[in-house]
Amino acid sequence: MTPYIGNGAYCYANSASMLLASHGYQVSPGLLEVLSGVGLGAIYRRDPVEIFFSDPNGLPDAGISKALEILGFACGDWPRFNEGAEAPLDALEAALHDGPVMIGPLDMGLLRYHPHWEWVGGSDHYVLVTALDGERARLHDPDGVPCALLPRSELAEAWRAEKVMFRSGAFQAWHAPRRVREPSAADVHQRARDYFRDRCSGLGARVNDQGVLWGGAAIRACGERIRGGDVPPSLHGILVHFSLRLGARRALDYASFFADFDTELAGLKREQADAFGLAHCAAVRKEWVNLADCFERLAELEAQIKTRLCD
Repeated sequence: MTPYIGNGAYCYANSASMLLASHGYQVSPGLLEVLSGVGLGAIYRRDPVEIFFSDPNGLPDAGISKALEILGFACGDWPRFNEGAEAPLDALEAALHDGPVMIGPLDMGLLRYHPHWEWVGGSDHYVLVTALDGERARLHDPDGVPCALLPRSELAEAWRAEKVMFRSGAFQAWHAPRRVREPSAADVHQRARDYFRDRCSGLGARVNDQGVLWGGAAIRACGERIRGGDVPPSLHGILVHFSLRLGARRALDYASFFADFDTELAGLKREQADAFGLAHCAAVRKEWVNLADCFERLAELEAQIKTRLCD
């Protein structure tokens, strides 16, 4: 039986952890999340207003592939599909002969078994498909829905993910993982640091054309808006339901990862987790001045973390 691991905000890391576990490899979602590099940096858009504490140049699908590579895993070959292709359900069914298949991104607003599907259209999501039975897919959705059922036609529609911004291509999948290297903890750390350094040095390259802010400037700009009391419901919702508590969890996982190799960076990440936690509490209570102060501290920490990573 395929084990279930659930947490919606870590959907790709949890799905990848379940995929590996189904083949006898035990890798924590926290480690996969860290090695994806997605939780570095920040991005702020003014229209529509939203802030995410993640690398604006990093995509979860590319990040999870990199995490698996760093850990010494390779997955079964999966062809590239163009945007107009039919959903490759026959290829998915064939891949399932070798065990469960992780797929994504999916458009979460098209997963009609999910209790909030009507309000999350365009949000990227990842799941683990365990079987295709007749006209239905069986899957583990890490957002608290194990053993879900979805008609094939609806799976195909969601998997096309036309409204999802954060993706590298259509109909992506990971299956049949196998070990090709046995890296030491020190090797994993060094490969990850090299990857993070490359990501940090390239921040801004992808987002400048979109008229958004990134890094410490993004955090400060959002904090200034909050200090002035301009917090529309959409921004407040992202802060209290997603960005801040996810930021705290990611920061703690990074702190654990760096603890044995870089105590200064681990300490900065622990401070960042505390700042995220304080910010979340202030946001829930709508204490805008306190929240803005937390954002100023988060901006300072962002600069320190980036400097340390790029040393």
